[in-house]
Amino acid sequence: MMKRNKGITLVALIITIVVLLIISGIVIKTIFGEEGLIEKTKKTKIINNFLQVKELVEIYRSDKTIQDYVGENNNENEKLPIKSKITDQEIKKIKDKNPTLEETIKTINKIEDISHINLYWIDLEKIGANIKHKYLIDIDSMQIYDYEGEYFSKKRWHVLEMGVDPKTLEPSIKTDNEIFDGWITLTLYYPSSATEKMWRIGEEGETRTDENLTWEEYNGPITIRLGQVENIWIKYKLNGETVIVPPLGKLLVDIEVNPTKGKQESVNVKINFDPNAETKQYRINGGNWQNYNGEFTVTENVLVEARGIKKENIYDSDGNILKTQTITGKDTYFIDNIGTTEEITETIPAPQIKRLEAKEEGEVARVEIIYPDNATEKIYKINYGQKENYTEEIGIKEYDTVITAYYKTEKGTSLSARLYISKNESESSNSENYNPYKYHDPSTPKTDYNLNGPTIGIETTNNQATITITTQKNARNIYVKLGNDSYKEYTEPITVNENMIVRAYYIAEEDGMTSDTSYERISGLHQGKKPSVIINADPYPYGNNKTVDKVNVTITTNATEAQYSFDGVVYKKYNSTLEITSNCTIYAKATNDYGTTIEHLNITNISNIPPSKKEKLTVNIMADPEPKLTTSLTDNTKITISYDNRATEKYYSIGKYGELKEYQGSFTVTQNCTIYAYAISSNGIGQTSKIIDNITTGIAEPIIEANPDNNQATTKTTIKITFDQNAKTTKYEINNEGLINYTGEFEVTENCTIRAVNTNSLGQSSETTYKVQNITATAPALILDRGEYYLLKLPFPDGSENREYRYKQEGTWKSYNNDGILLIKPDKKDDVLSNDKIKIKIIDENGRKINFKGDWYLLDMPISKVFEYISMRWDRAQSVSPTILLNTNEPTRKAIVTITYPNTLVKKQYKIIYPDGKQTDWTEYKEPITVDKKGTIIYARGIDDAEVYSKEATLKVNNIDEDPPIIKLTADLENAQQKVGVKVMVTDDTQVDTIKWAKGNLGESYFLNNGTAILNNSVVNLNENGIYTFYAIDSVGNTQIYTLTITNIDNTPPKIDIKSTPDTIGIESTITIDYEDSTIKEYKIGDDEKNWKTYKGPFTITSNEVIANNAVNSDYTVTIYAKGKDSAGNEIIEKKKILNLDLDAPKTPVITSNYGYPILTEYGVKADGKTSINYDTRKDITNYYSIDGGKTWNNYTGAFQYVQNGTIYAKSVKNNTGLETITSKTVTQPSDALAKEAYDENESSYIVGRKYAELKRYLLIDSNMSGKSYYILTGCSSGSDATGCVTVKYYNDNNIEIGTEIIINSGIARKTDVINIPENATKMLFIMNGYGGTSGGSGYACIYEIGNSNEPKIELEKQSYPVLTKDGVVEGYCTTKISYFSTSVQRLYKINNTGWQTYQNKSIKLEIGQTLYAKGIDKNGKETRTISSYTATLPSDALAKEAYDKNNSSYVFGTKYSKLEKYMLINPNMVGKDYYIVTGCTGDSSPKGYVTVKYYNDTTLIGTEEIINSGINNKTSIMKIPENATKMLFTMYASGGWSGGEGYARIYELGPSN
Repeated sequence: MMKRNKGITLVALIITIVVLLIISGIVIKTIFGEEGLIEKTKKTKIINNFLQVKELVEIYRSDKTIQDYVGENNNENEKLPIKSKITDQEIKKIKDKNPTLEETIKTINKIEDISHINLYWIDLEKIGANIKHKYLIDIDSMQIYDYEGEYFSKKRWHVLEMGVDPKTLEPSIKTDNEIFDGWITLTLYYPSSATEKMWRIGEEGETRTDENLTWEEYNGPITIRLGQVENIWIKYKLNGETVIVPPLGKLLVDIEVNPTKGKQESVNVKINFDPNAETKQYRINGGNWQNYNGEFTVTENVLVEARGIKKENIYDSDGNILKTQTITGKDTYFIDNIGTTEEITETIPAPQIKRLEAKEEGEVARVEIIYPDNATEKIYKINYGQKENYTEEIGIKEYDTVITAYYKTEKGTSLSARLYISKNESESSNSENYNPYKYHDPSTPKTDYNLNGPTIGIETTNNQATITITTQKNARNIYVKLGNDSYKEYTEPITVNENMIVRAYYIAEEDGMTSDTSYERISGLHQGKKPSVIINADPYPYGNNKTVDKVNVTITTNATEAQYSFDGVVYKKYNSTLEITSNCTIYAKATNDYGTTIEHLNITNISNIPPSKKEKLTVNIMADPEPKLTTSLTDNTKITISYDNRATEKYYSIGKYGELKEYQGSFTVTQNCTIYAYAISSNGIGQTSKIIDNITTGIAEPIIEANPDNNQATTKTTIKITFDQNAKTTKYEINNEGLINYTGEFEVTENCTIRAVNTNSLGQSSETTYKVQNITATAPALILDRGEYYLLKLPFPDGSENREYRYKQEGTWKSYNNDGILLIKPDKKDDVLSNDKIKIKIIDENGRKINFKGDWYLLDMPISKVFEYISMRWDRAQSVSPTILLNTNEPTRKAIVTITYPNTLVKKQYKIIYPDGKQTDWTEYKEPITVDKKGTIIYARGIDDAEVYSKEATLKVNNIDEDPPIIKLTADLENAQQKVGVKVMVTDDTQVDTIKWAKGNLGESYFLNNGTAILNNSVVNLNENGIYTFYAIDSVGNTQIYTLTITNIDNTPPKIDIKSTPDTIGIESTITIDYEDSTIKEYKIGDDEKNWKTYKGPFTITSNEVIANNAVNSDYTVTIYAKGKDSAGNEIIEKKKILNLDLDAPKTPVITSNYGYPILTEYGVKADGKTSINYDTRKDITNYYSIDGGKTWNNYTGAFQYVQNGTIYAKSVKNNTGLETITSKTVTQPSDALAKEAYDENESSYIVGRKYAELKRYLLIDSNMSGKSYYILTGCSSGSDATGCVTVKYYNDNNIEIGTEIIINSGIARKTDVINIPENATKMLFIMNGYGGTSGGSGYACIYEIGNSNEPKIELEKQSYPVLTKDGVVEGYCTTKISYFSTSVQRLYKINNTGWQTYQNKSIKLEIGQTLYAKGIDKNGKETRTISSYTATLPSDALAKEAYDKNNSSYVFGTKYSKLEKYMLINPNMVGKDYYIVTGCTGDSSPKGYVTVKYYNDTTLIGTEEIINSGINNKTSIMKIPENATKMLFTMYASGGWSGGEGYARIYELGPSN
């Protein structure tokens, strides 16, 4: 219990510290980068909970380990706080419902199926964790997973190390560009529309003979030697055209030989040249160069060389040619797969070939061949081509022709003779003899068309090496590659401090030929007085393509002894030469009094097979007390190490070079130190380290971490150094260039050695080193020559973000657009540019014409040098954007804008875009900005010390009020009155603050302290003639004045007095009339003489009443008339305008509805019910609509969908008075529109037409569906053998019928048809009717559902035949591709019952019997209509698996009446070798079974065997495969015996006879 309490307290302290760190921004920034508060909260949650669970599990496990240390319990699982193993059903649930967790587990473990991982549920109660989420643990690796995970930064995180995009299921950790043992895994770039993707390696000066140097099919990431990254060629087909992209800086010259495998009688040779090459030539066996005019055939093993030469102009920026230089490219291929069944008898001499003078016009020479008398066949060839029979002298039409000849006798075939017909007769006077089929004949000519590589000089002094490079010819450019770095131009001697391989080549000035690559190595350099240790290898693995069977390794040192290791952990004493027979990495170590030196060497030259990648094992080091959580020092610390359950060897050391010890259990350290722990298994390795710095004495070694580390290729890596927390000085240096203070993480872009040193107050110091070795060349870029320009596509890693590039050293970093970079040829700039803008459509890498959005430059250098001037970077965490603040959010006449910038930004910039579109440049921010125009947009950004722009901040200032209030006065200025009422209404964009009036013609300043204040929308009664001024000011200080002249005041009392109340303006007014002595009292509202009414007392009028009766005056008042008669019959009429009634009604809204015909779109059938309402644009109203008869009113914010028959209401309401205008519209769907039952996604509802009531309905077609497919589910109901017919007619925009489909349903069954829509169709008409059957009944044609056919299409690319190899029969397979509907944003597939994966636009390989499933999900989360599937099968004429499944009871068979013919391919390693075949026969009446085997070289029959089985028995036959056979055809048939019965010929089993 005490331990449990102690554990909880420890965790609580961890959580507290983690939260404090999070609050300060440290943990969040380190792991995830800075974002908003909500994102931080989510991150905090997973970090907090995850670290708590992980620590509690380790504490629980540590406690159990200590308790059991002296006991007998060795069950590791009982030391874990687990409940139960995850069940198969729970695994299935993860695959179906939790794909991000599945992808996380798969990525971390590098597996395709999670079913075999030992996952257990963690018992959170057992460890005292009060967390709602569930957690899993892999008991083998000790990896913990948050089952639910947290979503932030557009990914779901189940572990701290990586997140997964829920839409694409792309993990944030990439395994691409992985480095191991001198090899690298690379993903190559191809255009998305490319097919037949191929790749090969090709280094200058190599003669290509090895299969590794021929074209290979690209099916995903490739693994090659690290030193060959820059020698990758790629090839693909695009729109039917073959595209070959050579390595950057090389001219395209590529020899293609077909076929390349198996012994052939002849092969076809095709040479691909740069299309702009002026010289395209080849030669055979070192003969004279010939112009290449097309493909040719050779029939002998020969050396083919090809060269291409072109001129390249160098321009200035104005398009003027500065100079012209030559570029030469070459390729060399030794054809060695020509063979024959003819035995060459080397004792039979060759014939004699004589050169003669030309006789006929057009000849350059003649040839006579002298054969012996016993020659039965006389054969000759021209240029190693097809053989011909010799009958007479041969006329030679061209110089540089090669004539070869041989003959046959009864004793065999002779040697061949060869004669070169050159222009110089003395060079071709005698023929030479040779064996044309001898494999790698030493006499075969070697290429002399090579430029030897430069001389690399290495001079070593004071633990530094100076590299000098000299060339045998004048060099245009010299290039050098140090270690794994990219090639860089050499201009002067280079000094280095590291042991490494140095590679160099040059380009000759004279002819532009590229030299061979030269290699040297620097060894023996070491730090200070530490020992040197050198690993020598014979032959040395320089990382090229030359391979051997074994390598002898020796180790030398100036120390007492050297040690070696194959894993870098466990070392053995070196005594003598090591013989290495497989590719691997060997480490060497030596120690003296001054320290330890470790070197390693990647052995990569034994075959072309890379070593196996090792699994990553987990190791955790725990300390008690934990140094990070203690504030006081202690005398000792207890260390416990937990190892991956897969580990078979467990080690640790105190200090990086301390004694390696086998871990036996917990131990105690009494000085500060750094603990290193190692886990090893047969195919895995893992290591970790931990600083112990809470002890009173000693100092720990610093820990240097790189991200990415040396297992991941990169062009840059971030270095973080952790020092002893008690250190007073913390310094580091790079390549012995001097120690500097460590201030935080930094980046390096070149391979180097980093040394870190820390010292405490006692003067104790310690140090450590780290070698950065993963800065490598990038994968090849794609440069496409389009005539006027080059299109450059940069090879950024898949999934990388924040992609940036810089063109030339003086250029600035720019965001990379996926369209690429355009390099315009200066002499073509007027064809491409207009006013510095691209005026033409650019052809992209897929052959499409696009509006190019990337950057462009005028090319002022050879295209071969461009990539030397391109820098790339990606995945840089952008600094957070600045913050833009306004001094107020309330309306104002001027706003003060203040911008605050994060401390990481060293440059602060802003720009302004004004409402009229004018804008400033980016300007340095120094002080707050004043804004006085509404709609002004402020942008802000910063630049950090690495020249990376921060994210931009934007603020649009909308609270500037520049407009004064509008004063509207209404009064009766004509009729004489004792007092004139003035209606005052003021409107403003913001808010009216004060309204005043005063007598006199006054200015604005008067009203600052004077004037009578009144309410808005009120009536002011004036009783004197004169000028009056009205004044208004809004809430931001904008003012307005308005003057009014009153001249119609008459103080004579009226006989009739009309009054209205109240003085404020509204939608009701009470009218009171004083008639004095009148006995007859009448009044009317408005001018209509018919409306006189008897006055009985005060009455109320309303705005709506007046408006409805059209009694509104032009000034939005109404006039009340009063008429009185006294007893003497005298009549008087008075009138008065009523000012307190709001009669300025908004305009009537106009309702527009599109409700009509439904439309077939990419997202299915949509009933378009878009409804929009056009309201009055005045600002003093609020607009509403209702779709429930006025019961509920909704604010109108924009168009809405209303897809039913009904009535829509709309009204505008004035904000001040409540006066409203209301209208309505009834909408109905056309009677001939397709009803929703046909597209409601409910297959039980339908529309119907019948025999006596034909139904016609229309459906519109969206333009995006033109030419695409839709599905229709139809059926027929009723009995009496009824038939339902649905006719579909298609129409274009001009209502012209352009197509018809007829769907017939018989009986009552339903069926689904997938139909293609004709191009340009805009609507379709469905005609439904039925027909009675034989009984005369009535049929009903039903449409149940219509929608787009959006399911993925699975395309079979290739069906492979089974192949007989020396190791057995390799089963056939299929490759497929998937095309998805355009709306599928998630494109998923799975094989059998594995989890869904994201489709990567690559071919998918299926084993026979496997089923591929595919589905898409659109942006709304809706899956495609169906899940498409394809089950892999063999070609119909392939030999079935039952004939080679190692089961003698299964078989394939043919019969007497059904002959069976099936094919199997033959691997070259079986040619000339034996195989066995078990056959048999069954049937009655003494049957006979026949199995005939025919052998083919491609399509040519070269041999036949027959096996006969009589009676019912089995037998095994041993048969030899003929030379040059590439496939065999098995024919199985049988015959009955004497009784004429049926027979069966069977093949039970076949395979190599080993």
